[in-house]
Amino acid sequence: MCFLFLCVFLLKTTDAKLLKQQVATIFKVPFVKLETDDTVGILNVYQIVLFLFTIGSFSLVLAFTQSYFKDQQTIKFSTYITLYCFVFFYFIVKWILENVLVRLFVIKNQLKFFLISKWSYLFSLAFVFYIGTILYVYSFLNMTYLLFIVILFFLLRFIFILITNKKLVFYKLFYFILYICAFEIAPLFILFKLVFNKTHA
Repeated sequence: MCFLFLCVFLLKTTDAKLLKQQVATIFKVPFVKLETDDTVGILNVYQIVLFLFTIGSFSLVLAFTQSYFKDQQTIKFSTYITLYCFVFFYFIVKWILENVLVRLFVIKNQLKFFLISKWSYLFSLAFVFYIGTILYVYSFLNMTYLLFIVILFFLLRFIFILITNKKLVFYKLFYFILYICAFEIAPLFILFKLVFNKTHA
């Protein structure tokens, strides 16, 4: 959690205005592109730190969830590192596959706004989940409420993506459903199976 706090500090130091916009993204519909979205794909310090923060935040939620269902009082640091690696490779592989396919089928221009909105909402969720884990550890919030927050905001992200990209979704509904199953649901299901089976073993 201190590492994630350090990431937030670095993000604020790098670009405080952009950080504020990024945190508020999940509460905006339809999606409005941020200042750096036109340079997406070009890595800089802000994007790298944001990516590491997102992985760390999601891994923390997974660690608390796994600990809750296994009825453990503490989380081993080695367990968290394992989860972090799983989530890291999951997002890296997902990002690579998406970019390879959109270039392979020459549909980058058609899907650019969709991909930007999808990833921006995801990054914004990381801040919500981080706040949720802080409340879970240091306040009255119990695991049931934390899981409710996670599920609720994942659903909101999905709904906001649909609203923001409604023309693309309705005109290419079959391909959109195929994409959701192939790139969102199936990999996430596999990730959870691998994580919980691995940590259980």
